[in-house]
Amino acid sequence: VCDFENKAASKARKRYTFVVNRFRFRVAASAFLTAQLLSFAPTTVAAPPTKSAPQPGATERLYDAALRAARAGDLPRAADLCRQTLRRAPKSAPVWATLARLLSQQNLHDEALSASGQAVALAPKNGAFLADMSDYLLRAGRRADAERTATRALSLAPQSDVALSVAVSCRLADGRDKEALPLLKRLQAVRGGKDRAVAQNLVTANLRLGDKRAALSAAQAFAQAAPK
Repeated sequence: VCDFENKAASKARKRYTFVVNRFRFRVAASAFLTAQLLSFAPTTVAAPPTKSAPQPGATERLYDAALRAARAGDLPRAADLCRQTLRRAPKSAPVWATLARLLSQQNLHDEALSASGQAVALAPKNGAFLADMSDYLLRAGRRADAERTATRALSLAPQSDVALSVAVSCRLADGRDKEALPLLKRLQAVRGGKDRAVAQNLVTANLRLGDKRAALSAAQAFAQAAPK
C-alpha cells in the first residue's frame, strides 16, 4: 500500500511540474511575441513645426515706408527713406529709379540724373529706366543726350509714353516736324487717340509742312476718338 501511495504522489508531483513549466513557457512565449510586435510597430514621428509666413525685412520695410511717404506727398522724406534703403541694398535698380523720380519731382535734376544713372547701370536693358533718364536729361536742358537716350529706350520699349514724348519734344524743338510726325502718331495711338495736346501738335506739324489735308485728317481723327 505504501509503495502504491508513493507512486501516486510521484505522479502528482510530475504532473504539477509539467503544468507549471507549461505555464511558464506560455508566459515567456507571450512576452517574446509582444516584444517582436512592438519592434515592428510603426514609430510615431513628430510633425514638423509649422512655419509662419516670412516677414518683410528691414530693407523692404524702409522701401515700403518710402512709397507710402511718396503717396502722401512727402517727397523729401520719401527720398530720404530711399537713401536709407540703398545703404542696405546699393544694387537695387528699382530703388535707384524711384529715388531719381522723387528727386526730379522736386526739380533736383542733377541729383535725379545721378540716381537714374545708377539704375540704368544696374539694369541697362530696362527700357523704362532709360525712358525716365531721357526725361531727366531733357528737363536738365541736355536735349541731344535726351534724344539719344529716348531712342535707346524705344528700342527696348517701343510703346513707352515717356520715351515717345521726349523724342517728339526734341524733334519739334529743333523744327524737325517731318521726323516728329511718325512719333506723334505712335504717341497718339499709345494714348488711345484721345490726347488733345498730341492732336494739336499733329495738326500744327502738318500745317508747317504745308499738308493741310493731313492736318484736317488729324483733327477729324481726334474729334471722333474724343467726342465732346
